[in-house]
Amino acid sequence: MNAIILVAGIGTRLYPLTKNNHKSLLKINNESLLERQIKFLKEIGINDITIVVGYLSNKFNKLKTKYNLNVIFNEKYNIYNNIYSLYLAKDLLNETYILEGDVFYTNNPFKNNLKNSTYLCTKKSSIENEWVLNIDN
Repeated sequence: MNAIILVAGIGTRLYPLTKNNHKSLLKINNESLLERQIKFLKEIGINDITIVVGYLSNKFNKLKTKYNLNVIFNEKYNIYNNIYSLYLAKDLLNETYILEGDVFYTNNPFKNNLKNSTYLCTKKSSIENEWVLNIDN
């Protein structure tokens, strides 16, 4: 099992907080969103973690070293969205958690018995100007 965390985006909706800091590195209770996700993954034994970076990519160097993260650079982060970032990591998909690095989890949602790659998302009743997953039976 492995994990791919998508952290290439600019975070324009959080500007000016994201002018000099990446949105996934914003802290809640002295812990960044990304580091919390990494700790949860490691709790269940997932140590093969890749982050796909773009905007402010140098800000991830400390976590890369601390947690031995694999890094893919999305040079088109300012043109394309997370789907392109995931495309860059497509060869890593195999019982993979696919995460967006700007999500805060109150509790560890991960399990260590995946049978398929899994993209974490949530169901909303009304959505405007967002990507939407279409789900069938």
